[in-house]
Amino acid sequence: MAAGGKPTAELAARFVESLVMLLEELGSPPDAEERRRFERAFRDLGGDGTTAPLADPVLFFRAAHFLAGDRQPTMSRLSERLMIPQATATRLVDRLVRQGLAQRVADPEDRRVVRVTLTEQGNDFHRTMKRFAVRRVQRVLGELSPGEQETFVALLNRLAQAGGDDEAGA
Repeated sequence: MAAGGKPTAELAARFVESLVMLLEELGSPPDAEERRRFERAFRDLGGDGTTAPLADPVLFFRAAHFLAGDRQPTMSRLSERLMIPQATATRLVDRLVRQGLAQRVADPEDRRVVRVTLTEQGNDFHRTMKRFAVRRVQRVLGELSPGEQETFVALLNRLAQAGGDDEAGA
């Protein structure tokens, strides 16, 4: 720790690297059976009965999680929230719209503003992905004792609060 209780740059970099590795692991099914279940979740998105994989399932899950619960952000708010360039957010939404998972809606107060929302199919798909993610996290957390799990979750909540997780601007 550096003076004032702040982590050193090296510690912060190791934290980020570990977090990225964990997220990548959670987003990629490790065994054949789990991979088949994961692929079934993507089946029929293209309408022809074939698997239509998203380029980045973790990014879709983050987007869908933000859009779930009747949120209707603008494209700029979505890109800000996902921490991706607006052009990337636009391409993501284009793909979700083509697959019937999201739709663009006009803002009732300003027709120039376009908002994004999940369709019913998008909400169903998000719930499927959430169940998959919960199973993966349960397996990962199973490596920790119940006390360690509680501590880990409490620390994550504390970090999220310290990071200024702003839901009000949806």
